[in-house]
Amino acid sequence: MEYSKERHKSFTYGPLPVRPFVLDLKELNDDRTSLSKWRIFGTLSVISLAILLVLAMSTSSSSGMGLGLLWLGGPSLLVQNPASTTLTSGQPEITAVLSNSSTDYETMSEKLVPGWPTPSTVRTYQQQAVASDVAVCSVIGNEMLKANGTAADAVIAAALCSGVVHPYSSGLGGGALVVYYDRATKIAHTINAREVAPLAATEDMFSKSHNESDRFASMFGWKSIAVPGELAGMWELHRRFGRLPWRDLFQPTIKLAREGMTVTSFFGRILAFSKKYLLVHGDRTSRELLFDPTTNSTFVVDDVIKMPILADTLETIANDPLGINEFYNGSIARKLVNDIQGGGGIVQLKDFEQYAARTDDPPLVTQLRGNLALYGLQPPAGSILLHHALKILDGFHYNTTWERLTVEERTLFYHRLVEALKFAFAIRGNLGDHAFSTALQQFVERVQDAGTSDAARAQINDSRTFDDEAYYGMENAAVENAGGTAHTSAMDQFGNAVSFTTSLNSVFGSYRISTSTGIILNDHMDDFVTQLNANTSSTYAAMPSSPFNKIVPGKRPMSSQCPLIIVDKEGNVLVVAGASGGARISSALLNVLTRVLYFDQNLKSAMDASRVHHQLRPNEIDYERKFDQVFIDALKEKGHKLKQNIAPKFVSHSAVEFIYNNVTDGRVYAVSDARKGGLPDGI
Repeated sequence: MEYSKERHKSFTYGPLPVRPFVLDLKELNDDRTSLSKWRIFGTLSVISLAILLVLAMSTSSSSGMGLGLLWLGGPSLLVQNPASTTLTSGQPEITAVLSNSSTDYETMSEKLVPGWPTPSTVRTYQQQAVASDVAVCSVIGNEMLKANGTAADAVIAAALCSGVVHPYSSGLGGGALVVYYDRATKIAHTINAREVAPLAATEDMFSKSHNESDRFASMFGWKSIAVPGELAGMWELHRRFGRLPWRDLFQPTIKLAREGMTVTSFFGRILAFSKKYLLVHGDRTSRELLFDPTTNSTFVVDDVIKMPILADTLETIANDPLGINEFYNGSIARKLVNDIQGGGGIVQLKDFEQYAARTDDPPLVTQLRGNLALYGLQPPAGSILLHHALKILDGFHYNTTWERLTVEERTLFYHRLVEALKFAFAIRGNLGDHAFSTALQQFVERVQDAGTSDAARAQINDSRTFDDEAYYGMENAAVENAGGTAHTSAMDQFGNAVSFTTSLNSVFGSYRISTSTGIILNDHMDDFVTQLNANTSSTYAAMPSSPFNKIVPGKRPMSSQCPLIIVDKEGNVLVVAGASGGARISSALLNVLTRVLYFDQNLKSAMDASRVHHQLRPNEIDYERKFDQVFIDALKEKGHKLKQNIAPKFVSHSAVEFIYNNVTDGRVYAVSDARKGGLPDGI
């Protein structure tokens, strides 16, 4: 792996002395629940330890002593420094990728977009737009639109970029869920490119064990890897709706990987935050990629990382006349299988050969007031949670502006939104891959029936909330999904739109990298119900886990992802949106959508407003900083328990990528959530 500490200077590094890291593992050994919460950045204890670790390392490093000994009490583990790597010189020229763009990339530098609570930037375009988690990736997607490509071309190029510039959240080693709307035919299409359980997988493969090395087997390591689907999803999207040559979509990202990509502020903070887990649960390859050999620490903002092996892999795929044959049936598949099995994983060549993105599922459709149609995907996508909650709120017939609401009316809105989320999350434990169960398909039909949302709405008491989970209809406990996710929204000049969500599951997925391909691999086996993640906390009453989300070979695990497109009665795209953030994806989208659709709030204000989240377990409202104390007090009076989102300011619980097509003024408004530091681009 090649590294450059400065944009205009490269170094050739020789072997580095091996020095020990000493880490406190008391937190990691306490219980699995604390680590599960870390995956979506939700526990104070993990955050505190991580911050203390970073501060301690920074202090010792700045004093010229190298890495010192960090002792926080409890058992410790001695972890050797990442293996040394001989690196070559070469001047990176990242901006060359954007040489034909009218946008000045320097003005879009992550140094100018440090992350929420910095306000989001809404940009206005005349024809088309791309909104992604990363500024440069939005620009790359827009370059495809400028070349007369479609929204499909744009999201593929942008998503490939995201997998390199923010490799902790997405990439070829993960999966994707896609909604595409064809304006000419006025038909919505879905592509389920979710990962699948390997053929050798068994329901009890992650049984409980007193062996410490097995306690996180479904979360970290080679056995946690499911068969990747992202590339198959991209190919189906391009084959059916793309216009530009397949090879052209890869060139900007190949250039970034080969010549160097700059660590963004958000990625740098994620690296620092993940250091402890990379050292404990990562392996040599992951540490070689993500650690700077000159500092024995993770890379920092403005460092340049080169990925020549991944660039070669991308080049092979780009030049494949059959698109994805090399990845699923050829040399890349063989390399991936050799690496996975060499580490003790169970993915076989036959798993790759048999993988196919699912394109025949009918979209999940919910009719809203004003003859609007909301499109999403069938389970195992998380779309049904958002659809159910939004349908409940839709029936309250809001018809005013946010500015005109009194404090009492805003409090009531927050209360109803939370109650709708509780009803939505109550059904999550009943979901899974609908293709494996007729009973699940029938359950989805019942939830989608208007009578179900009407009944839930009638149960909402405007004066109080309820602690009893059964009141909201909860029957089964659900697995909590992680937050290693990225989203891209795009709309083209032809009126077509794509909502594209991709994920590795946890941050950095399995913490395993294929040495022969440079691909970071997912840990999506942990999204199934296993003995390791089912009812892991004594905080909650015992409850059976979803019968539809157990491990079966070829099955897709349950997901929180819910890419969406909203179309008006004339067949025009109104909204293209999606989010990252694990279980908070649904609530983040619900917070923004309700403000835009029901209260006519401008997109910037809707995006930047403090959000509330509730997932029934735990029974508390999680609210972002700057949520007004008057609402906190008023919600407590209704019986709610509240907890402030205590993650560091640079950590995003959720980030929404939103495009709004105003058919009245003929303009397209796009915004990338500042919580993750992205920026949109368009024409």
